Amino acid sequence: LKPSTHPACCRTLAWASMCYDPINDEMLLFGGGLATNAEGGAPTWLYDCRNNTWYRPELKLQPPLRCVAPIVYEPKNQVMVLFGGYDQAAALNDTWVYHCRTRRWERRTPDPSPPPMFAPAAAAVPGAGKILVCGANALTADRFHSATRADRETWVYDPAKDTWTPAGGNLRLLGYEWLTAAGAPRHGVVFLVAFGPERRTYAFRYDASGPAEKRPGAAPGSVAWKYPRQKQSLESAPKADPAGHAKFLAALPPNRFVDAAPPGTLVSKTWSTAVIDTDRSEVIYTGGGHSGYSGNDVAHYDVAANRWSLDAPPRFPPYLEATNATVFGWSYGLRPWSQHTYLWYSYDPVSRTVLYLARPTLFKGAEICLSEDPRERFVYDPAKHGHWSWVYDPGKRKMHKPSFGRPFDNPWHLSLAATPKGVYAVCHDRCYHARVDGQTGQVRWSLVDAQVPRPGAKIKYHYEFQPILYDSKRNRLLRLMGDSRTVVVQARPLAEGARWEQVSVTGSAEIGREAVYIEKHDTVLWLGYDRLFALDLATGNMAEPDVPLPKGSYGHECALVYDPRHDACVALVPSGFSAPMQTFLFRFDPKTVRYKPQPPGEATGR
Repeated sequence: LKPSTHPACCRTLAWASMCYDPINDEMLLFGGGLATNAEGGAPTWLYDCRNNTWYRPELKLQPPLRCVAPIVYEPKNQVMVLFGGYDQAAALNDTWVYHCRTRRWERRTPDPSPPPMFAPAAAAVPGAGKILVCGANALTADRFHSATRADRETWVYDPAKDTWTPAGGNLRLLGYEWLTAAGAPRHGVVFLVAFGPERRTYAFRYDASGPAEKRPGAAPGSVAWKYPRQKQSLESAPKADPAGHAKFLAALPPNRFVDAAPPGTLVSKTWSTAVIDTDRSEVIYTGGGHSGYSGNDVAHYDVAANRWSLDAPPRFPPYLEATNATVFGWSYGLRPWSQHTYLWYSYDPVSRTVLYLARPTLFKGAEICLSEDPRERFVYDPAKHGHWSWVYDPGKRKMHKPSFGRPFDNPWHLSLAATPKGVYAVCHDRCYHARVDGQTGQVRWSLVDAQVPRPGAKIKYHYEFQPILYDSKRNRLLRLMGDSRTVVVQARPLAEGARWEQVSVTGSAEIGREAVYIEKHDTVLWLGYDRLFALDLATGNMAEPDVPLPKGSYGHECALVYDPRHDACVALVPSGFSAPMQTFLFRFDPKTVRYKPQPPGEATGR
């Protein structure tokens, strides 16, 4: 048709809904996700069939965006009806009516309403002046997906009386996630197709005089959150006891991992690190994906209060949860989708924000609009615009809009480090510096070193475990590289024009991703696979402390940060893959620690 206008930045739109308005000869488009506009979906757009143009009407009210929520035209009342759907954080049960003659949305609140439904099927009941919906009660859905063992309930809505009525015809559809329906006026029935282990086709004939169904439904405005146990347990945690926890922190035994046992359940985020907000003494933790938890929330651990909290309800992409891939674009609220974060974010003490280098998920030629004004859009070209950087304000718990211009991508070995001069990044054997504007979220990158030399030792480097740290005692960067037997340390002063040099060390160790520097003891600590290692920078000696580690998942799953205010390391060690997170505190004391003997014949780190 080649219309002269298009819905802004909706080329990649998925999970949206359309409905034909015969009164105005228009198509209404609404909802969905993966759109590269500020909303992340399609607010109400109308297509004028006669003039072959799209336009965005001026509306005082319209539904909040959601996915997989069909919109159905009901001819007797000349309205469209929208019920439920998924706002990427929860299943909804709100009812909206679009009046075609006045082109306006109206929120309805019939009580009771059907329960929240992630992806209901909907259709006009032929000749009845009513709308039928069929879907599972999301309040009974499994934790991970919208699939459920619950029956698919059938409800009928009367727009004229503004009432929902439960109808017969519940369906047992174990393992089915998607239903779609359409009315057939010639036959007086609604047809429904269920997609799952096998394709099933049903017909439903509505009889208003039939026996009444008894089903409680739910109050209007009810929601069914993904991972409700995590949300409810964190929000219902008892009030913190700062004084009591201060005594607990002061009495931490040296060289022992102690379970802080904060109340509530936090689900671990796979392949993700954590950082310490040194101004607020909070651990900042985000990431996930890869067949595990894929919510894009940012979790905060308040060391002084011993409490976890989430910055916002996590959002999940419909039907793309727990996939071994990074999802295109961003979620509602203009936030990056969950993904592996490796060592890709860092606290910046200069701007007092967190710099997050999420993997770029845009393709060349995508039309992008980061403003609510659809005229402010541009066509993305990586060569011209670079990659994005995200800035998160932990004080306001706010994610800024992405800042483009990053001159490097996201290899697994990318590593960031916080310094008093801002954040440094090492990538592709180059070193960069970031200047973050904490007010606007804009980031300016500059090249510091065009070539970071690789150590001369013959090492099969672990490509994901190459952390960089800030040695505050000597005002320099440290870089750890190595394999299962040897760790090599490089250093570079922050002074302009300085060079990288290899640090002379003795002993051997296993490389790990999670490393911290403790100025008080001039020691680097890091976690290997179920092992803890220490490097005394004053002596150059590298060894394994004889310290039992908590049982759990290490390697890609754990995280380690150091909180200087409380002189304690915080270790995040999940009990299993994408399982509840365990929070441990560890106070290192070099005067009393014992080291395991070095195995004979081990290579040194020189």
